[in-house]
Amino acid sequence: MLLDVNDKALTQEYDDFIAQSEFGNFYQSRQWSEVKNNWKRHYFYIREEGEIRAAMSVLSVTDSVAGKDFFYASRGPVCDLYDLNTVKALIEEVREYALEHNGFLLRVDPEVKHDEELVSQYAKEGLHFLKNPALTSQPLMSLILELKGRSADEILMDLTKGTRYEIRTSYRRGVEPYVAERSDLELFYKFMVEMSERQSIGHRPLDYFKRVYDAYGET
Repeated sequence: MLLDVNDKALTQEYDDFIAQSEFGNFYQSRQWSEVKNNWKRHYFYIREEGEIRAAMSVLSVTDSVAGKDFFYASRGPVCDLYDLNTVKALIEEVREYALEHNGFLLRVDPEVKHDEELVSQYAKEGLHFLKNPALTSQPLMSLILELKGRSADEILMDLTKGTRYEIRTSYRRGVEPYVAERSDLELFYKFMVEMSERQSIGHRPLDYFKRVYDAYGET
């Protein structure tokens, strides 16, 4: 079902579901559309027994070559990926909506632990995980460092000897982390540009980071 953003109670319920779900991700929060403010926004959900059980925040933008809209659910949907029936129902609803609204492609890239059996199950349903990084929007693989319930020393000891050395050296050189303010973004961006030039990689403009801060600065 398409979320009616004019319904404040329902919209709050949707936001709470995304924030509290074990499958939630900040890319799926409605705040992300404030960062990607040149994209159109669409929010879908499935309700069972009076409660939201699955959701998918989708952004769309017109492709200048195709002349049609590209629909993208970054790190969605928000639900148990092993519940294929729910996932299929949600994707099918979004697919039909996209076709009705000048869409030519729907891309979904959930963050889920790699499981060949799961990949096989989705393939049988006609849903295929892409393996070519050139065809994806997000990295194919993510490295996750568990922080919850662990001390700083425990986390440090899990890192390689070389990484531990670099971290300790930074402290000896007077590097001290702190929680920054919005006014610090200029300095952050200066370092970002220097790093990008040194590593020969691209970077986002300063306005992008300002939008990220404005969208998530209170979270």
